[in-house]
Amino acid sequence: MHPLIFVSYHKRAPILPVNWIIPIHVGRKVAHESSKDSSYLSEADKNWLLTETTGDDTGDNISSKNREYCEMTGIYWIWKNIDKFENVTHIGHMQYRRHFYFDAQAFWNHSLDLEKLAYGCIHLKNKIDQTYLTQMGLEENRLTSILREYRGILPVAGDFSPLGISNLWEDFLERIPGVHVDDLIRLREILLAHYPEFAEKFDNYLDGNKKLMYQMFVLQRADFIKYCEFVFPILFKLEGQLNVEKYSINGKRTLGYLAELLYGCYFYDLLKDKNFFTTGVSFLENV
Repeated sequence: MHPLIFVSYHKRAPILPVNWIIPIHVGRKVAHESSKDSSYLSEADKNWLLTETTGDDTGDNISSKNREYCEMTGIYWIWKNIDKFENVTHIGHMQYRRHFYFDAQAFWNHSLDLEKLAYGCIHLKNKIDQTYLTQMGLEENRLTSILREYRGILPVAGDFSPLGISNLWEDFLERIPGVHVDDLIRLREILLAHYPEFAEKFDNYLDGNKKLMYQMFVLQRADFIKYCEFVFPILFKLEGQLNVEKYSINGKRTLGYLAELLYGCYFYDLLKDKNFFTTGVSFLENV
């Protein structure tokens, strides 16, 4: 068994020091432009990313679309360049300051608070060192043990009911600055026209207040490819109907937010059949 987990970076941040985790620089083609952080990368940080990470700008790529697609440009690059990674049985994705808490029991042993219930995550200030890796269960023997028993790994679904959010329409419109309801309606119309078997599931997902977030997963290679073959044609159709030129910096990320809704709906039902290992996410505050 040979899993690889890719971690998306758009700025300098600590790297997980294990050889089965690959840091990937998302949006390398537009690294010279300002990002959602409203700042330009320094030359030192650009050089660090060039040296320490793999860029999403080689081969078949959509790196130039990163300001709209967010981490999806990295996921696209992994999909289209997967043959470069021989003998890989599983493909995973995490983010530079969001990591799976592979020790699910330890995650739930943390004091139960509103944030953990709502977002399936806890905030940590740990340094990235061996202590952190051990605490999180980010060790190869732990990962392979899980993957022998389960089809894959996904985050727990967030529960927005403690926050008074009645459905995911409300979450999208009231809690994400700069997005517009018309764009979510356009996505739904594309699903109705081209993927009617998925449209009803999408409606049910949006009408609920449980949300699968973060574009994080560890999937069997075939399952990863199947997910990409589903989500990217939809996003490309949707991109052709959107004009985000006059949107706010965060609003320009609408495709990334809508991709997260597709991801959540796509995998949500799989959480119910117990074939997937589900666990929480650590959110590093010190990066």
